Amino acid sequence: MGRNKYSKTEIDAIALLLRKKKTANRSQQKLDDATIAAMKEKRARDKARDEAAKEKEAPTPVASDWKAAMKEWEAWEETQTKHTPHAS
Repeated sequence: MGRNKYSKTEIDAIALLLRKKKTANRSQQKLDDATIAAMKEKRARDKARDEAAKEKEAPTPVASDWKAAMKEWEAWEETQTKHTPHAS
């Protein structure tokens, strides 16, 4: 899944690269290995930053023991049925 939000600086850089690509011949359109490596490193940094921000914004999970909660619920239900007269 790709990104769908970009900063103004990123948009300007993309626009510049697209203009260069449009006016360049076939051999000029190819990127060198150093550029590709730099792009991959930046992508990894951006992804780590985005994950850290997402993790920071996520609500803290509440640990619960659902089996213990179920036993408490059943015990409570049992006390309610003993104290509540049934209509016959």
